Order: sequence, then C-alpha cells, then structure tokens
Amino acid sequence: MKRVVIGALGSEASALLRVLAQSEGTHRAGTEGPPASFRLPEGTIATWVQIPDSIRSSEQVVAGVSAVDLILLSLTTEGSVNRQIPAVLEVLSLLGVQQGVIALTSEGRLRREQVLELEEVVQRALQGTPVAAAPIVPVTKGRDRGNGALRRALLSAASRVSGRDIGLPARLFIDSVAQRSENEANVSGILSAGTLRAGDVVVVMPTNTTARVRRVQAYGHDVGEALAGDWVSVCLAADEKLHVEPGAQLAAPCTVEATTAFDAVIRVHRDPPLSTQDQRSVHLWIGGVRRVGTLSLSGRQRQLNAGEQGYARFCSDIPFACARGDRYILWDDAAARAHGGGTVLDPAPSQEGAWPDVSILNARETGTGPDRLEDLLLRQPTGVPRREALVRAQLSATEAEAARTVLQERGRLQVLPPDHWIHSAHVETLRVRVCVALERYHGRFPQRPGMPADALRAVVRQDLPLPVFRRLLDLWRKQGHLALDGTVVRLASFQPVLNARQSALMERIAAFYAQCGIETPTVEQVSRAVKAPPDAVLALLTAGVERGMFVRVADGVFFDRSTLEGLKDLVHRTICERGAITVGELRDMTGSSRRYALQALEFFDAIGFTRREGDRRVLGTPPH
Repeated sequence: MKRVVIGALGSEASALLRVLAQSEGTHRAGTEGPPASFRLPEGTIATWVQIPDSIRSSEQVVAGVSAVDLILLSLTTEGSVNRQIPAVLEVLSLLGVQQGVIALTSEGRLRREQVLELEEVVQRALQGTPVAAAPIVPVTKGRDRGNGALRRALLSAASRVSGRDIGLPARLFIDSVAQRSENEANVSGILSAGTLRAGDVVVVMPTNTTARVRRVQAYGHDVGEALAGDWVSVCLAADEKLHVEPGAQLAAPCTVEATTAFDAVIRVHRDPPLSTQDQRSVHLWIGGVRRVGTLSLSGRQRQLNAGEQGYARFCSDIPFACARGDRYILWDDAAARAHGGGTVLDPAPSQEGAWPDVSILNARETGTGPDRLEDLLLRQPTGVPRREALVRAQLSATEAEAARTVLQERGRLQVLPPDHWIHSAHVETLRVRVCVALERYHGRFPQRPGMPADALRAVVRQDLPLPVFRRLLDLWRKQGHLALDGTVVRLASFQPVLNARQSALMERIAAFYAQCGIETPTVEQVSRAVKAPPDAVLALLTAGVERGMFVRVADGVFFDRSTLEGLKDLVHRTICERGAITVGELRDMTGSSRRYALQALEFFDAIGFTRREGDRRVLGTPPH
C-alpha cells in the first residue's frame, strides 16, 4: 500500500485536506490540531504537512518539506498568485518535489469559460515551477470541498511519485521539540522512512546521542507502530544528557552521518555565477538545518553559471546530519531565495589531500558497487541471499565481494551463514525489538523459562524468513544478548521466578534425580514419579539447568549436578590409579547397566574431561 505526504501550500490547502480526512480518514481529523491520514482511491494512504507560503519562513519551508512527495496548492478565483509562492515552489523543486495539484477555490460554482480564463492566468504565473502543468481542480467552498475530482487528481499525482518507504530504516526530520527534562524530550514531525515502535533505539543527530523511544503517537493517538508518512509525536529518553533542537533528526543506527562536510552534485539555479575564487561564506539548508560554510568546486572547475552543473564540497565548522542521496539548498541571503542545490554523494569525505578524481565522483553519482549494494540492503529489512544481491545490485562476483568488504569495514553489513546479507541497521532494529518483546514477555510470565521462537518472530516481524530468524537468534546468543533452549528464547540476564508450588515441585524433581543416581530417568518417568505434567517437568528442568541444579547431557536427558560431580570424581580417581577406565569398570563400580555407564562416559568425552582410546578412557584436555 503506497503512502504519500502532501505539502499543503496556500491559505485553503490544509482546510481542503482536512475535509477529505474527515470523510475518508483512517485517523479522524478535527477542525484544528495535527494532520490526519486519509485514503485516496486504490488504497493509497495520504497525509499532509503545512508549508508556509512566504520564503521569509525559509527554515520552516525547508524543514517542512523533507518528507513531502507532492504539492496541493490552493488559489482563489481572483487568479492572483502570492509573489512568494513561486520562490517557495522553487525550493520544493530543488528538493525533488515535482508533482502537484492546484485547487481553485471559489464561493460559488464557476462557469467553464471562467475556469479556462483562470487556468491561463495561473499557468502563466507559475511557469517554470513544479506545478506549472499540474491539473487545476475547481472547488466550491462549503459544499464540494471533498469532491471526487480533487481526490482523483491527488491520486493521479500520487501515482507518479515513489512515496514513503516503510522498508527503509527509520528516519524522522524533527520540526518541533518539547524538552521534558535533562534526559527526556518529546519530538514531532513526519516520519520520512521506516517504522517506529516504543522500545526502539534511535540516534539523535547531529549530536550522535543514543536514545530509546518510550512512546509513539500518530495523529495524536498512541500506536503500537508508526509507519513512514505518519505525522508522529515521539517521547525520547536517554541515559546521558539529551538536547534536541528543531531541525535535528532521529535515525536508525548505522544510517546517517554526523559530519562537517560533504561532496555533492551541485546545480546553479540562477545568477550570479558560483565561483571558487569568491571567498565569501555560503548559506546552505540540509535536512531542516541551516549551516554557514565554504563551498569549493572540483577539478578544473572555477565557476558555474546559471543552469550549469558540477561537483562541490561544502565545509562547515558546526556539525550537521546527512546521508548519501540527501538533497540540499544553496541559499542566497541577499535575495532571500534559493541560488541552487543538489544531492549529497559522500556525507563524510576525507578532507586531507586533493579532491577525488572526477571519474570517482561520476561513479558515486551513478552509484559505486558499495553504494548500489547498500542502497539495495537498506530497502530489504529482512536481507537477501548473496546471489540475489548480485543480480539486483547489478554486480559481478568480484565487484560484490569488494563491495561486501567495504560495507563490513564501515560496520554497515552483517553476513549470516551460509551467505545471507543484511544491513547492520536492520539487524540492530530487529535485535532491539526482540529484546523489548522478551522483556515484556518475561514481565508478564516470570515463571516461564522463555518465549517460544515462533511467537517471538510473529511479534517482531512475521515476514522474517524462519531460517534467517534462527541465524539472527544464534548471532545474538553468541553476542551475549539472548539464551536459547531448543525453541524457547529468553534474555541472557533473565531467570524464571518460581512460585511456591513450582519451588516445591522443583524440590521433588531434584530429590527423584538424586535417588536415581547414574540411571537418569526420562521426563515421562519423572512426570509419573512427581505426579506433574511432562511439560511442567521439562520447564522446571530447564530452569534448573540455568540455576546449576541439573546438567543437560542430551535432549530430554538430565543429570543431577551432585550425582554428575560424584561420577567425575570416581572416574578421575580410577584413571589416576589405573591409567584408564572402561565402560564395564564404571558399570560395576556404580552397580548400574552398560547403557548408563556409556552415557556418562560419552558426556565426559564431549566436554573434554575424558578421551577415548579404543575401549578405554583416559583423562582429556578440557576445551578452552
């Protein structure tokens, strides 16, 4: 289902969209307050953000359109266009917004000849802007505001844009902040990409502060998950001091750079020419923040005239946040309008030595191997097999291995055995969501040893392939985050809390195992002896293993720890005295059968306590 964000420009645009949301809304809209989402035909979900119609509010214009896909411009039947609106549309165009609809509002229904006359006036006034050829929809105030013609026109424009991508890592351009305490803040804005849940870990940029999402609201209501394109309010908490300013960004880890420079494509939109010999500071807007710095052109370029394009490096003394592919505006402060703009190629270039060769910049503009591979992986929240990555990123086997090496060195790629590639940002998001789900499960069921893996996958991400999920669980187990017991998963730090009845049952189970000695009973035998269901017995045996009361030697086979330690002492003394021990000797010493003596010695072999030499066992070297 496509999700789009509409930039509402003009005095009546928000009101028109609010009426659509009241009649077609997935989130009901009032007469004021935050925007709402609503359905366009064919299932497209739309929301909107108000764009100031004065370029004097340039910081609000740039911050507000960071996630805009198309424009709804409202004009009155006077046919006049605010002189500031073309300048605002110029900014929108430089930021990549190229589709829109014009709503022509009137008090009464217009005649056909009036509409044609007004269309000519409007198109002449908006020539050269993104909406110069946009459809013009007459709308009668108070009666037909929510008419089908406007919805169909918006759908047509929406069909020509890519929309918001919920598969990308989360990113939010912050347009308002309420500081709650030194370590907490509420932030709001349009979620540009990805999804957000309570419990997620995000990075506040450019301060590079790690924070946890405590609460998420979409359109003023608490939600389990906010999706790209939603207007959200997010409560953040950090372990360290958390200072957030409007224009900052929330991003998933490993996705956005905090930098003081970038290399980029640049296009000069209007005079005067841009010259590297001019040592004046330049003003630049990126991601809703304004920075002052220096701009240098690459290679032999010394000047770019209006309409010309080249490569440039921007440097500032104050950090800002950006990623490859972000758009920026070069601002002319004297004229109070955009001078040019472009797209970031390298968000953190080395500033030592000479400029990169132009061929390198050309390659980065079209996408190098690492760029293409990372672009693919960012859009695949469950990762892809290596073979599929090669085909979709259009890489040869050699290019793919080189790209993999680069991304792994940057900490951007995780390879799961045997050969499944997934971006580190998605791995971290999934890990955090798994841990949050387990925290909640342990809190709700403190007596249970853990959460079934299938149920955990359904909560975290149902479409995550089971083999990939299992490999991720094993990765997080090795990293010390989780513990696995068959198909049951728990946090590594969690220990089940037994109630009085469970504690009493545990004591009966332990007493029965001690009584059995080397002749380990089956779970069913224990169940009959202690008069408890097999699943309850197995759960407590698993808990007992974590507590050090029992040792698992095979599936469904447990030793009482004191019995096992006694057997180890016996085997150790015998080997020291005789040089070795056989299955028959251990059988006779314990008064058991060959089956149980062999089971014990094979376990000792497995842990390195003994080593088999023919029919005899000698002392082994325990693994480090």
